[in-house]
Amino acid sequence: MVAASLKDSFPELTNNLFYTISKSSMQYDGEVVYAGNFYNDEKIYINNKFSESFNEVFNKYIINGFAVQFGIFNEKIYSQIKERFNCINIIRGNLTGNEKDTYICTLGKNDEYYNFPTISYGDELDNGSLWDISSMISSQGFLSHLFDINVLMGLEEGNKTWNERIKYIDDFEDRVLKPLKWLESCTLSENIRYIDGYINLKYRWKVDDDVITLVCDDFIENQAFYFRTDKLIEKIEGAEYLKINDYYYLMKIKDSVVKINLKK
Repeated sequence: MVAASLKDSFPELTNNLFYTISKSSMQYDGEVVYAGNFYNDEKIYINNKFSESFNEVFNKYIINGFAVQFGIFNEKIYSQIKERFNCINIIRGNLTGNEKDTYICTLGKNDEYYNFPTISYGDELDNGSLWDISSMISSQGFLSHLFDINVLMGLEEGNKTWNERIKYIDDFEDRVLKPLKWLESCTLSENIRYIDGYINLKYRWKVDDDVITLVCDDFIENQAFYFRTDKLIEKIEGAEYLKINDYYYLMKIKDSVVKINLKK
């Protein structure tokens, strides 16, 4: 954690463990982001010791994202963080929660930064997380789940150890990741491209018997669409497609005009 409203919010760091996790994240196409807790926006304290130590080890790594763990977040806080960490341009918040102690946001951007929400969190799927994931996949087409590394690694007193908690990772993989294997993974800052595509896209369509014409403006390559039909697709021009269940197809746009031919 690199920023907070209170100096004593900064936890003691186990350097070897932290740097091992950070290095592994980078090696396996992950991303390291800064995090912070903010209970007011009057004065922001920066964990300079941590920042300097990180930069000594990963001196060529540029951090672009920031995760709000607990508390509020606004443009005033962002401007104070931006003064110290100029490359921060996307903020991870939460889709739901108590506004008094949670930064609630939706997928999008304002004049200062991009927002990306966590949809679900925790180790156990049966506490409501699976429902949240299913709802978001159906309505928005993306997944964003948060595991607390302190809990998973048993770093907090009284928590189960990693060996006891690995089963939750396996359960998440079996019940979420494998059924949704057609989703593409990306890091927090990589979402900027997709958010721009989501915001800027303009489209219209026309249905003529068994031919559907989709016209897209300001799209990004591989812009994704879910397409629901009771019929089978015979062919698609201008897009790649994948059948993901009995009713839905995933389309990735290649050209501004897409023609969908359905079997009669």
